[in-house]
Amino acid sequence: MVSERDLQRKGADSTNWIDGPYNRWGFLHVRELARTILADQGYSVLVAGSATDAEQIAAKGSREIHLLLTDVVMPGVSGRELARRITARNGKMQVLFMSGYTDNVIAHGGVLEAGVAFLQKPFTPRALTNKVRELLDRPVSAKK
Repeated sequence: MVSERDLQRKGADSTNWIDGPYNRWGFLHVRELARTILADQGYSVLVAGSATDAEQIAAKGSREIHLLLTDVVMPGVSGRELARRITARNGKMQVLFMSGYTDNVIAHGGVLEAGVAFLQKPFTPRALTNKVRELLDRPVSAKK
């Protein structure tokens, strides 16, 4: 069910996404799947193929980015470090981490602090869109 408020806000938010379109077996990467799901819901999605690309997109500042969706574990730099760097420039940005590891392993292994916004892979389109909407509706001061 979609509320009137959700319909009014549809397409008003931008997300920045990092991950890498087909893997070596020919399956769509999670990045492309998430981009499709979010774009179908009216979100403007900026896609980056690496942490460096994401930082460059964020630094351009040509569009306000409301949410960073990143994997916890990536080559080169962690999702946590990427989020720290990007949110240092834009304190109003929400961050949603995802991983194939369980949130319990991520939090207890010290990879992420307990209570951060986390989405367990695999996820359904509804789980992704609900989590994104929840974060975008959250007041910035309540950000975790």
